[in-house]
Amino acid sequence: MRDETIDAIAVWCGSLEAAVAEQNTLPNTGPAVQQALLGLGELAAAVVLVSVDASPDWVGKPVLVESAVSTLFETMTEEGLAEGAAKSVADQKAKYYQNLVSSPEITASAKKYGLPPETVARDLADDFVEQMTQAIRSVTPLVLRVAKEPWSVAALEERLAAATAGTGRRGSAVTAVDEPAPAAPGRSAAAWYADPSGRHQYRYWDGTRWTPHVANNGETSVDPLDSAPDKEALQT
Repeated sequence: MRDETIDAIAVWCGSLEAAVAEQNTLPNTGPAVQQALLGLGELAAAVVLVSVDASPDWVGKPVLVESAVSTLFETMTEEGLAEGAAKSVADQKAKYYQNLVSSPEITASAKKYGLPPETVARDLADDFVEQMTQAIRSVTPLVLRVAKEPWSVAALEERLAAATAGTGRRGSAVTAVDEPAPAAPGRSAAAWYADPSGRHQYRYWDGTRWTPHVANNGETSVDPLDSAPDKEALQT
């Protein structure tokens, strides 16, 4: 039931991305929105599972879902959400650095200016984390506002009700659609399809766009399509 609950929250967060994008007027903040949504999912899972563990006799009852969702939105703040999402980015700085320091483009750029590749890679990774942190703080109010809209709360309650009632799939986190990946926005229903990036078996399509939610051998995780840092991404 815990796995089903986490999966339900992950899909709910993915479904918010399109709504946030429609209202987002800040340029070049798509990756920051994705990070904020990932942070939202982590905080939501923590709060909801505490409610589930505290009231095991309520599992499968509407009162549990209503209590968990109410607690979630009463305790979640813009500052807390932004801090959690920014920490996730900072924790991955070592990964960004390793990707950059092994990049032929970085090596060539460093050689051109007579600098060690490690220095250039470290500076770019630091700049990337700083820029992402600022962007996350800028988009967090919008992400939280969309999450609290009535339709969003209703969608979360519906998914949690199904998960805590045990109606989700057990032993497998994903029911994939045996169809080609969507070719264009709006042409396929929300479901799991073959990951277009090739990095994973499946990626969740929310009916409008690809979300960060991926799956391999029935286990879900998160990996935004543009998560791999490159020279252009770090300089924008």
